[in-house]
Amino acid sequence: MSENKKNTPPPPPPRLVREGAVKSPPPSPPAPRYTRDDNNDIKKRG
Repeated sequence: MSENKKNTPPPPPPRLVREGAVKSPPPSPPAPRYTRDDNNDIKKRG
């Protein structure tokens, strides 16, 4: 019995954390829009 426990290590929860992190950052697309607006303003001013 003890050998079986040693052979079967606990399931590492890093996978769930990675999935949550990937689904967590949806506010990244709005960033490029702001940068584009800033670039357009700079180009118009220049």
